[in-house]
Amino acid sequence: LFSTFLTTTLDASATRRFDLLGSALAVILGVATDAQAARIVASYPHYGPATSVHWPQQQFTPIYHNRGEWPFVDAYWLRAAAQAGNDAVADRMVRALMRGAAINLSNMENFEAASGAPFVDEGESSGPIVNSQRQLWSVAGYLSMVHRTLFGLEATADGLAVRPFLSAALRGDLFADTDTLVLNDFPYHDARLTVVLHLPASGGAGAYSIRERRLDGDVVGDVLPRDLSGPHRVDVFLGDAADPASITTRDPGDWRAIFQPRTPRATVARRGSDLVVGIDRNGESDEVTFAVYRNGVRVADDLPSSASEWVDASPDLDRSPCYSIEACFAVSGNCSQHAPPTCWWGASTERVRSFPATDLRNVGGSESTNHGRFHYENWGDAGHSLELASFEANDTGAHLLQVVYGNGAGGVTTGITCAVKRAVVYAEDGTLVGEGALIMPHLGTWSRWADSNFVSVDLVAGERYRIVIESDDAYVNMSAFDHFEAYTGGLGGRSGEFNRVNISELKVLVRP
Repeated sequence: LFSTFLTTTLDASATRRFDLLGSALAVILGVATDAQAARIVASYPHYGPATSVHWPQQQFTPIYHNRGEWPFVDAYWLRAAAQAGNDAVADRMVRALMRGAAINLSNMENFEAASGAPFVDEGESSGPIVNSQRQLWSVAGYLSMVHRTLFGLEATADGLAVRPFLSAALRGDLFADTDTLVLNDFPYHDARLTVVLHLPASGGAGAYSIRERRLDGDVVGDVLPRDLSGPHRVDVFLGDAADPASITTRDPGDWRAIFQPRTPRATVARRGSDLVVGIDRNGESDEVTFAVYRNGVRVADDLPSSASEWVDASPDLDRSPCYSIEACFAVSGNCSQHAPPTCWWGASTERVRSFPATDLRNVGGSESTNHGRFHYENWGDAGHSLELASFEANDTGAHLLQVVYGNGAGGVTTGITCAVKRAVVYAEDGTLVGEGALIMPHLGTWSRWADSNFVSVDLVAGERYRIVIESDDAYVNMSAFDHFEAYTGGLGGRSGEFNRVNISELKVLVRP
């Protein structure tokens, strides 16, 4: 499976976490090779009526994406299964889409994955925390199951492709009492098509092949011409079934087979010429093993649950090695999220250079000591900037720029006013050395301070540089777009564009 994401700049390793929609799109859009596509569809774990939109599940987390089945994602996964020729997965998705609509008499937004229920009451983890009937993307997913998969109709640049996908199992179950499936009055440009699938005799396994296609009685290829108009009939004759494909399933009653371990915590300290990575299980059971990552590369694996530390006997003490750890259930192999990385920045953190806002020359905003730190209030409008006029690098190589910021423009779960600014580094002669976006999400209150993302730049020891943080037309947030003019959930939207932020500190770090 393709990993869902890399974690952070300081731990650029792929997590052993996976998501259904991303996996489906990797197959559908050709990111995966044919061989990879077959393995992805067969390997993603399934449990409950369909399966969950990400894997594995998080403990002590409400049901929504976590432990959630989403019909529109089922429909994409169905398309991926058909493209990969996996009848077992496709069958499961067809049945799940039908079940969800039939039992609820509506197209629900989502379900709890193990039970397929629209709500499960279990205290703080109850959910789905948001759900709705008549969900349009669920309706579209159901239509896609019928049009795109069962009848195989797909608009292409060359014309309408007709590539139906049906398994012998569904034919012998859902469609046992008929020899044909008919889709009437399907609109395609100026044409209206009646599509008839002619089914083989019931029995067998696997997905059916396509023996022949006819347009108004004449044999045609798999793509109909674009210039059709008026009524037409398309007959598709299905042939022998292929060998059945495999599906990976998990027992929803075995929680270690479904959930991931709690995220461990890591520390780092020097012991002589070694660096010692401390391992904190964060309350997880003893049935785990640990892996250690250094600068995004796994350097130790299968450490026992009793391990409380791992000793790095070959650290690069001239740079800033960063460490993370993950925990994995020994029985199921489900792994945790990576621990927030911890780095050795030197004995006195000398590889982190810090410049308070008092060292920065401002254009725009006003001096303020509100919220416990000096910063420039009401800063961040067009034309505003903060500048560190002169900075001498102590090391040669990659460095990271980061700011300590405050953004109380919205809550942590919603909003359109994440602050986005441009960080630019110039050499002493004015040459552009590097630039990037500083991203500063909502913190819920202006009194909370946090670190931004990193902007990477290469510097040379002994050289002097000028660092500028500025507003720029290319570095905007969602409130800058007309689409969000009607937003009323906070700043931005109807109240106008808002991209202000408080910045109290600029940091320059020697990169691992």
